Amino acid sequence: MSMADLGMKLSLPYNFEDDFIDGVLEPCAASTESVYLPMPWPDCTTARPWRGGSSFREYREHVDRLHEAAAAHGIHLIFAANQTVTAREARAVTDRAEYFSVRYPGCTFVVAALPLAQRLKRALPDAEVSPSTVAMIRTVISAMYWQEAVGSKVMVLAREVNRQPALLREFKRMGFRLTMIPADGCVADCACISDHQHANLVAELITEVGFDSGGVPDCQPFSRRCRTNPAWNSALAVMTVMPGNLRHLAGVVDTIKLAGRNFPTRKIRALADLYLEARALEMHMADHFYLEEPPEAWERLTTCDRACWRCSWCQDHVVRKTTPSSEPLRRLAETLAPRGSQDPRRSLAAGAQPAPQMPEAAVGSSADEVSGTTANDPDGGATSGQVRALHLRPRDPTLRALHLLPYAADSSYFAHSGRFGLAHDESTLSPGQGEFARALIAFLVKIEAANPEVTLERLAASKLFARACKAYTLETEFASERS
Repeated sequence: MSMADLGMKLSLPYNFEDDFIDGVLEPCAASTESVYLPMPWPDCTTARPWRGGSSFREYREHVDRLHEAAAAHGIHLIFAANQTVTAREARAVTDRAEYFSVRYPGCTFVVAALPLAQRLKRALPDAEVSPSTVAMIRTVISAMYWQEAVGSKVMVLAREVNRQPALLREFKRMGFRLTMIPADGCVADCACISDHQHANLVAELITEVGFDSGGVPDCQPFSRRCRTNPAWNSALAVMTVMPGNLRHLAGVVDTIKLAGRNFPTRKIRALADLYLEARALEMHMADHFYLEEPPEAWERLTTCDRACWRCSWCQDHVVRKTTPSSEPLRRLAETLAPRGSQDPRRSLAAGAQPAPQMPEAAVGSSADEVSGTTANDPDGGATSGQVRALHLRPRDPTLRALHLLPYAADSSYFAHSGRFGLAHDESTLSPGQGEFARALIAFLVKIEAANPEVTLERLAASKLFARACKAYTLETEFASERS
């Protein structure tokens, strides 16, 4: 029985990639209700690496194309503001929402904070304003607040209630259209959810390479450690709805909202196909493993008491299977990991995506060769003089220059590793160059883990670092120089 047979539709994540419309939207249009995307970064961030262009003009051009393609199929856009915002940000979000409601007729809004929702509703009384999943709607009372305050008709559920069908039916009796995120790779009752609700600068959170996104918030090393440990299978299983579980929710859940705003188009399409078929009892949110549950898991997990500390059923019956291509990636990650480190921030999660375009930097070498912690450092000591910046000039003239600078909290970067910030000339990076830039930051994270005091001087003198950036000419700017 397909998702269409169950009376459900998709809400697709927009990843700002040029192939999204042809690769996902058009093929899935008949089964899609909406496409969701973040509000512009300067107004309200969503604790994820930003992919919407370096200016509002670029963002708007993306959204214009998306709206035109979506509207042709009766698909509306949903703008997400998933942060607790300041008064200034609330005004900015409201102004932008008024603009979007005119430019993109039929668009709706999901927000994390009820005060912001009330402000939007006063400005746009005819617009649908709904709670985001990070608003944590887990009880009838919490849903009543939104119904009373802003007249929400759509309820985006907290993931923790995904396997509580009795509660879902109660929400449905209240008159809501229910939207469910069946899986997003996070863990149940995430201890770091407040990081997503109060993260006002995404760039300050990008500190570690992610599975597909190229960067993750600071909260994720701990949650990743849990979700990659079989002993914590329950933290994923109790809130994950496999495609084959959808049949149990027919007539209750209206919309399946797929996670993945930072996924490549091919992965969003694969997830959409998996849920549209509504057969598999598998969850594929990480690149290096997937979960498979037995048919009896639905009944077991919808009736269990969630006393996971004294129960091993999920560990024993929800099976972790290795994605076939992950083994070489696992070996690569072990090669990159600083020796003797047990800190999850100091190594790539097993099987995480390797640094693209940087094979010499990864294979057969350790990051501490660059950091200076290896006794026989082949690259010698630091250069003379204080280095203010390293400029990476691409050998391909169609690409943009990248600039590696000491991190400063009051500056804006494409991404940063902790000690260093990576900026680029005022233009959007191509997807390939963006992948390289994120991979470079991931490599620097490894270096800093080996030596937290590593300097630009050390990087400038490192042959390994130069090989990692072989597609670029490195220019060193000293403190006495002027750009």
